[in-house]
Amino acid sequence: AKDLHLKRFQALCNAQRGTVSIWAIGFATTVEGALTNCADPGRAFQADDSDDLEDAFEAIARDIADLRLVQ
Repeated sequence: AKDLHLKRFQALCNAQRGTVSIWAIGFATTVEGALTNCADPGRAFQADDSDDLEDAFEAIARDIADLRLVQ
């Protein structure tokens, strides 16, 4: 069941690649494997506590703001 879930998750990520920006945040877990592979390069964050989580969302917000300025 876990392998099937990971295959479906990766298929969804692959289907969206290049059409939308994908960020991933692992909260209280390591960011590796499926999460890192799904996120766009440089857009996978690991948050071990609420401060890290807030920092990750702030980084994402800055990235989104930069995208809007470019596009």
